Order: sequence, then structure tokens, then C-alpha cells
Amino acid sequence: MFVLIVNNNLPTISTTATRPNYYNRFTKQPKPKTSNSIELISDPISEVQKKYEVLSDIVTEYIGKVMVHNLIIQNNSISLVVYYEVHEGKRDEVKRKI
Repeated sequence: MFVLIVNNNLPTISTTATRPNYYNRFTKQPKPKTSNSIELISDPISEVQKKYEVLSDIVTEYIGKVMVHNLIIQNNSISLVVYYEVHEGKRDEVKRKI
């Protein structure tokens, strides 16, 4: 003889219960539109370094990005092709400061 005991006091687990979504903390903000520009810096190495630092500081002030696209070394001079992007509408202000 077998006795089946049913206990109705146990908590039930719903399969439709909401589970924490760990990816909500990484909600994606829409990217702001950017303006791109290229500058060619050619001079002796020490001058190029100063000009690049000034350009980099100005672009970072406007929350932008700076990347060296190309580097050409000839004799004692250097040429940098610098690509930078800033928020749309800020490029003219950056150009004026340069």
C-alpha cells in the first residue's frame, strides 16, 4: 500500500516570473552625430609634436577623438595626417582654435 501526501503549502514557481535582465545596465544611448576632418601637420619633429599636442587638446576639449592616419618621415622633418572627429556643429569651432 502506498500513500500519496500532497502538501499545498509549498511555494509555486511560475515559469513566467520576471527574471533580472543583467544587460539593462548597458542600455545603449544613441550615438551623437559627428563631423570628421583631416589635418596635415608637416614640420621638424619637435614642431609637429607641439602642434599635435595642441590639436589633441582642442579636440578633447570638444569631446572628440584624434587618430594619426599616416606618418611620413623625411630627413629631419615629419608629416602627420591626423584624422579627428567632434560632435556635429563643433568642427568649425575646432578649426578656428587651430
